[in-house]
Amino acid sequence: MTIAPLLVLAFGLGRDCRAAEIDARSEVTKTVRNDVPTKPTAGTYHVRAGGAHNYVALTNAPASNRVGIAFGSQRASADPAVFRLTNREPHKVLVWNVRVQVKSRDGGTDGQGWDTVYDDYPVGTANYNSSYYEPGQQGELSVNHPGATPWRVCVLYSIDWTDSGKTCSGNYEVISQERKE
Repeated sequence: MTIAPLLVLAFGLGRDCRAAEIDARSEVTKTVRNDVPTKPTAGTYHVRAGGAHNYVALTNAPASNRVGIAFGSQRASADPAVFRLTNREPHKVLVWNVRVQVKSRDGGTDGQGWDTVYDDYPVGTANYNSSYYEPGQQGELSVNHPGATPWRVCVLYSIDWTDSGKTCSGNYEVISQERKE
């Protein structure tokens, strides 16, 4: 079963967005099992997220998405580094994965020139500790400096099309600017 029917099935049963996302991650793990990053095919773009053998097909190219990410700390080398997320989507979004990446000497983790050194659920700050972002809302994520430069943060999210907490779908990515310190 592909991810889309799995998500439709999960939402049809009235499950919340997090449960459906965990099921979708499990399904990707079952269907894509190899240690070599997948090459994007025409119209698709895959990233490794949520584990060494877990690949996620992205809905859009990162530059076309409406969620914005900007560095929020005074210094990039501060631990933890804080990034500010802004939801410019017309609906609520669920942030479900954050990856910290450093520039690779070869193709990188996803074949895009970056190695993922941290891959997990997002960690909020004391000011904002939620994975849901209402339309127009800003929030904060914290990550530890990877100890190498240049580096960046990639965030995966889904859109809640009815703002009910039960209709999240799609895999969208937003990528921060490179940090050189």
